Parts: sequence; structure tokens; C-alpha cells
Amino acid sequence: DDKILILNQKQPDSPKAFYSLAGGRREKGETALNAAKREMLEETGYVSRDWRLLQKVNPVGKMAWTVYTYIARDCLYWQPPCLDAGEKIVTKLISYDEFLALADDPDFYERELVNYLLRARYDKKIYKKFHRQLFKK
Repeated sequence: DDKILILNQKQPDSPKAFYSLAGGRREKGETALNAAKREMLEETGYVSRDWRLLQKVNPVGKMAWTVYTYIARDCLYWQPPCLDAGEKIVTKLISYDEFLALADDPDFYERELVNYLLRARYDKKIYKKFHRQLFKK
């Protein structure tokens, strides 16, 4: 129904809660896509059969660190989340415009997405294209 699943989470090493998307680190031998699927299931209990790579960013110049952002469409609730010790995660469905507004939240964890969200918010062509990427089959 044109909603985006976000997380409000508190990690043991963070002083306060923050909004984020499901995600985490790859395990040895795991592909980026399989890691994304595993992290989404663990943190939210949701699965999807329709995954698309949105962007691949290397945020730090002198370090081998790549952030993959995937779109998981037509998600289904599969099982209760399986959180790591000390994690507190609450899932929330928000509208497309609410998602784009997260670019203004200094505590939004997905810093690699902020420019993308801002461009979509202020450019009607990108707004429509991104909406199609997220919701249209």
C-alpha cells in the first residue's frame, strides 16, 4: 500500500534511539544481497522475493567499505524478529513523503541516502522515478 518499513532502534552502543532501514554487516562468504535479506528477516521478521539494487556507495575513500542499498518490494511478515543481545527495534510503516522527510532528521542513520532523498523531494522527475522504483511492478 505504498508504505515504507523503517526501524526505530536503540543499539547497546548508541546513546539514543534513531531511525534507520534494516541492515547490517555481511558475514564471511555472504553476498551483499544475501546479507540484506538476512538482516531484514532478523530485524523485522519480513521477507521479499523482489529485490533491486538502488545504489552502491563507497563512503570512505581509503577504506574498502561499500554500502549497498536494496529495495525489497511486496514484503510479507514471515516470523517474529530475532534481535541481537541489547538491540531494541520497533518497526513502523511510513508514507513515501515521510520517508523523504527523513533526510532532515540529523539522527537518520542512513547518511548515504540523504542526498538521494533530497533530490527526490525537490525534483519532480526524480520524485516520480524513485516512487516507481519503490512501488511499481
